[in-house]
Amino acid sequence: MHFAIHNCHASVGLSGTAVGLKRILEDSIEGDVKKFVEEQGYDVYPQVQVLGRRIDLLGIREGRMLAVELKVRDWKYAIYQAYLASLCANRVYVALPNATIHLVKRDAFVENGVGLLSVNGGVEVVVEARELNNVHPILQRKIAESLRDSSEIVAAEEEAKKAQTPSLLKGQKQI
Repeated sequence: MHFAIHNCHASVGLSGTAVGLKRILEDSIEGDVKKFVEEQGYDVYPQVQVLGRRIDLLGIREGRMLAVELKVRDWKYAIYQAYLASLCANRVYVALPNATIHLVKRDAFVENGVGLLSVNGGVEVVVEARELNNVHPILQRKIAESLRDSSEIVAAEEEAKKAQTPSLLKGQKQI
């Protein structure tokens, strides 16, 4: 698969405040996108580490993976990130706030098979993602196993916390 990325560069030199604000804005759309992906039947995992990078949201359903990169406005860099995510995800989307969707060249998404989501209190599919054919099956399996294992650990830790919570003794008054 070939991804066409023209004039793509990462935002560098941002101050800590600007980076923090960008993360807050991305977080503000994350909940809507997570809900949307879950409604499609996916189990959704945030901030999944893959090859030294993070995928903002990774959904798994019936052995298939869907990745979503959340952006405030840097859609060109998001296409580059989508290429990396396509090594493990069968479909990849970029989610942007509705207020910045007009800045996007939709043809770049169509050309690369990357989907585009507009977020404004809900999610609208602007460009449907194509099924990508450069998924690395071993990488995909390792990620799925890792997420399953970490989910089992979290569930076990929650059960252990519940078991450690003291229960009220019979006959004691509740305050």
